[in-house]
Amino acid sequence: MATWICHLRVSERIAAAVPGLDKTAFHTGSLAPDSGIPNDTWTEFNPPKEVTHFLVKGEGNETIHDLDFYRAYLEKRFGGLLDAESSFLWGYFFHLVTDILWVDLVWTPTKLMYADMIAEIGKLAVVDRVKRDWYDLDHRFLRDHPSWEPWQRILSLELTGIPISHIPLSAVTAQLDLIRTYYTDPEPGRVLERPFPYLNEATMQRAVTDCAAACLKLYLRLQAGARLDGAFSATSWLSAAERQAYSAPLGDIVV
Repeated sequence: MATWICHLRVSERIAAAVPGLDKTAFHTGSLAPDSGIPNDTWTEFNPPKEVTHFLVKGEGNETIHDLDFYRAYLEKRFGGLLDAESSFLWGYFFHLVTDILWVDLVWTPTKLMYADMIAEIGKLAVVDRVKRDWYDLDHRFLRDHPSWEPWQRILSLELTGIPISHIPLSAVTAQLDLIRTYYTDPEPGRVLERPFPYLNEATMQRAVTDCAAACLKLYLRLQAGARLDGAFSATSWLSAAERQAYSAPLGDIVV
């Protein structure tokens, strides 16, 4: 649900606080869950989101089973070194957590603020408008930070293997190619110096900060040997305040 550059911005903050991470593998893992190849309307993916995001069919991103991923790939590595494989896996895990928090912090209040518009023109049309702001912020961020380290690592990456079995390597490499093309070959007429009514950079920065802080809190708890007790998401350990929807406005006020 969060944008690709948002995920990289979150992973950058986490990497700065966790010594020993393989940054290239970590940033790659933070993009890997979005490796389902989309259809023309981006409403269906192959592999489907039920596979890539550990969802039950029919459920939304707010019910991602991130601890199912943790049990499958990270729990057995408890206490291990932060090598390239485990760094990739933690990046993947934090992507799942960030998507849940993005729904809580950003998407839920957006739906409430624009409920009348959704009723009038439909959810998909509103999503298109809202995501225009989200992804234009990505383009503007990369324009303003041309040497940004996480992005340079993704641009130069030649991926030859991944430590997961539920998504094929070919899907991950195809998605990375799509992401690189999307941000380096922008569509003509994209206007980045404009009001951002649905989400502005200040709110994006706030979300990046809050998501990274929450991920670090959960990382420390898991590394300390937290009991999972059948929980499906580590976000259940966060306080209500840490998952509180942002108040309006999330974007620029347009008169």
